Amino acid sequence: MRLPEGAQPAAISLLLSIGFTGNEHHAKAIPGVVADLVKAHRVKLRSMEAAMQEQASALTVRVDRSETAKHIFAQIFAHIFPRPKRVGWGWSRLGWSWSTWWACVGHCLQTAKPKDASDILIETLVQFQEKGKTPLLSQDSWDNQERVEKVREFLLARRDIAEGDLDVQLAARSLNLSFNADAAVNSPPTAPDGHSPPGDSATEIADLSTADIPPKV
Repeated sequence: MRLPEGAQPAAISLLLSIGFTGNEHHAKAIPGVVADLVKAHRVKLRSMEAAMQEQASALTVRVDRSETAKHIFAQIFAHIFPRPKRVGWGWSRLGWSWSTWWACVGHCLQTAKPKDASDILIETLVQFQEKGKTPLLSQDSWDNQERVEKVREFLLARRDIAEGDLDVQLAARSLNLSFNADAAVNSPPTAPDGHSPPGDSATEIADLSTADIPPKV
């Protein structure tokens, strides 16, 4: 049975409110329930977006529930992420891609306070890294500089900080969103004159390699 479309946003908003109460069981269950309703076409994607917009606008007001709410938002975004290769989580649907997922995230967060929106996106990235059991930029879905730049731009605009400060904040959550950082780690050392220093460069490079991180829609 599917709810009439006009009633869907209110129903999803009610489910989210239940999840925000602080009850651990509800907080764990609600994200999967909401995502499954969308995946099964019981609820329209735009209805879920409308409900999340309503709840996102009030996150700062509900300070006591804010962290739980942000976690629930992040879990929903992870549940509906286009299914990565060789994994059993995410949403596999014709026409559903990283771009359409990113647009959905933007719609859901457009009423959130800038800091809340960026916190939710960072928590979502943490979810991806935990689910993938590998650094984010090593995952197929995120080995794409254009996608990563869109995420960085979103975070920088809403946190109003410099690039380096963003990297420090991400590192605190064990995240890296800088391909340049990876390149710097894997580059051979250079002398002040710009040339490679003398010695066994192959050995030196091997030693280095053992050290192991939407515009608004």
